Amino acid sequence: KEKGDEYSAKGRDCRGPLAGEESKVLDAGLIFQLRGLDARLWEPHRWYPLYRDWIDGRSFNSFLQGVLHFGGPAVVVVRSQAGEVFGAVSTQWSDGNGKFAGSPECFLFSLRPKMQLMLAERRGGNYVYLNANAKSYKPRGLGFGGQEGYHRLWFDADFEDCYVLESDATYGPGPLIPSRGLQTKFQVARIEVWGFGGQE
Repeated sequence: KEKGDEYSAKGRDCRGPLAGEESKVLDAGLIFQLRGLDARLWEPHRWYPLYRDWIDGRSFNSFLQGVLHFGGPAVVVVRSQAGEVFGAVSTQWSDGNGKFAGSPECFLFSLRPKMQLMLAERRGGNYVYLNANAKSYKPRGLGFGGQEGYHRLWFDADFEDCYVLESDATYGPGPLIPSRGLQTKFQVARIEVWGFGGQE
């Protein structure tokens, strides 16, 4: 049992969009906060678990099996070892092979310790970066905003060298987690992806 699992296990008791599925990141209160950030999160009656590291295994290949080519928007939510809860909503879940994709409907958010929403801004178009190609010379992983090698939110293919930046040109201002400089590293305690639109 990971540190902090006890508070988030209540997600299984929520008769909301998880529809009986268990989350170790989101509890009923955090789900309510998250849905309050965007009307699209209220529309579907059910969210689908595409990836949960504590069930599917913490590997990038397992992550890819769950999310690649999901036909709609989905939310990636993270609980760090420090207890922060944050993530992103992406409209694009295809392998970009080192190129950015997505749309202005993508956004970043923080739920703990402080609720904040970072919407996509028109001046930048680097919404989401997903590179599944192990043979690519470009970094393999999942990134939001920024540019190659300097993403606003970055998960490497091992989920071990993850970080956030204070700001970037694609998403609005605000810290995803308490800042410890321009780049703040974090350790993943739990990571989940929930699809809330389209088809599995």
